[in-house]
Amino acid sequence: MAMMALLCALPVTACGSSNSTRHRAGGSLVGANAPGSTRYVRTFPRLSRGARCPRTPGGHATHHAEIITLGDGPVYSILGFTIAPPAADGVIDYQGEGKPRTDGLWGDKILFARDPSYTGAFTVLGKQIDGPNSVEWLIENSHLVPKLEVPEGGQWFATEALFKSAGCYALRIDGSSFSGLIVFKTVDARTFRTLIRGHHT
Repeated sequence: MAMMALLCALPVTACGSSNSTRHRAGGSLVGANAPGSTRYVRTFPRLSRGARCPRTPGGHATHHAEIITLGDGPVYSILGFTIAPPAADGVIDYQGEGKPRTDGLWGDKILFARDPSYTGAFTVLGKQIDGPNSVEWLIENSHLVPKLEVPEGGQWFATEALFKSAGCYALRIDGSSFSGLIVFKTVDARTFRTLIRGHHT
């Protein structure tokens, strides 16, 4: 399901007000300082090339069965998965938007959902943990930034992440009372089509 379809399924628009019920279930964060830790992550883990990507399992923290979330909260990421990780095809087709930008980066829409229990600001850093690339963020006026800074207030925040290549990536989400990692995998369009065909055979 495309990210726009996910956005349309929500009861409010992106960056709208908080009006959902309290939730906690929704997968696990892979901490860099301690396995399974969801607090006070300070560094990114590193994987050797070819190592298995320790993907964060998908959940449904927003209580919409068709929306797959990653993370234990209070901030969850919605990356547009059609199949929940760690299923083999629970990955992102980072080339899904068509053609790369002139700088060689590919855009993928990402939505962040904030639990009503947390209204504070948060930041997001993204990095490939089995390679050299970082995640860039496209904000207003087509400006690229290496670190996403989300102000306090509102439940939903929509943005666009830019990827250089396929690989295992982590998002480090830092708030005033928490810090954690969400780990996911991106593949090229050809690999993604092969995975989807395998799921339906």
